[in-house]
Amino acid sequence: MAWSSAPTSCTSADSDYPYSNPGATTQTQCYITCSAGEYVPWYGAPCTPCMAGYYNETASFDVFLSGSSSCTACPINYNDGDTGTTSINQCKWTTTAGTYIATPGATTATSCPSGYICPSETVTYGQTNSPTICPENYYCPSWSQTPLSCASANSDFPYSDPGAADSSECYTMCPAGEYVPWYGAACTPCPSGTYGSDQPTRAALGGNSCNACPTNYNDGDIGATSISQCAWTTTAGTYIATPMTTTATTCLPEYYCPSDTINYGNTGTMLTCPGAPAGSTSSDACVMYINGPNGKRIRLHGSKQTSPSLYIKMSDGTQYYGNLRTWGATDFMINLGGTTYYLYY
Repeated sequence: MAWSSAPTSCTSADSDYPYSNPGATTQTQCYITCSAGEYVPWYGAPCTPCMAGYYNETASFDVFLSGSSSCTACPINYNDGDTGTTSINQCKWTTTAGTYIATPGATTATSCPSGYICPSETVTYGQTNSPTICPENYYCPSWSQTPLSCASANSDFPYSDPGAADSSECYTMCPAGEYVPWYGAACTPCPSGTYGSDQPTRAALGGNSCNACPTNYNDGDIGATSISQCAWTTTAGTYIATPMTTTATTCLPEYYCPSDTINYGNTGTMLTCPGAPAGSTSSDACVMYINGPNGKRIRLHGSKQTSPSLYIKMSDGTQYYGNLRTWGATDFMINLGGTTYYLYY
């Protein structure tokens, strides 16, 4: 100052600005020395820590009383660091739950993928964070912030593999021979005509299916656990000729074939029945012959044809009836109740 007779101390003028260079002529040439992470926000303000979201890397710098200084803004979204930050690498971003920082230095967040969770997390600039795989027995849609319990969604389906993204991936373990017939149903025995596994079976919430028995083998028990438990109730007059066939064979002549329930892999049985035509259904079709003179035979059938009749019961319980007549000269005669009957042939 032109009028001064002695130097005026910068400290006495403003204690925050104690320094000046030689030859200073005004108070505004007094200055303050700030450190990294600080700035002077306005005229005459003291050194102040950079606000969160800003940084100043300069190790030491002077600011005149007549001026001010500023910190450098952190990259977009990195507004959550501490005050007094001295480096861009101290800038921080607290992500929104359900998002994550996929690449170093990114200024946009990436949506959390299905099957993972992305909790809110504070990430330093230049670093990344990663989605966490959804734990077993939970599922994590893309929008989820925390895992969702399979059991709470449907108590019958409490399990899931790690990384499940939807409740449809929750599953249950059905006992042998059981399945889930429709979405969310409980385990149910496989119906007749189908079979399940002989071991406990994993079934998804959306349902699964039993194995279909071969054609015509629709008469097995419910809850079958093997193809060998599939069964076919044949029509009388037919039988299963070869193992695992799906077509029936007409009963052969000289046999009869009653209706029978046959398990897959087995065959049906033809029962000997002399004189029976093809396709016979019972022992009523069986015929017994008694040889007569001159090469003739008496025919005894398994059903009564006249009254009265000749009745013969075999040692195995089979019953036969023969026709009786009371006229004509024959070679065979039977007296029945005082009446003579002649057997014809």
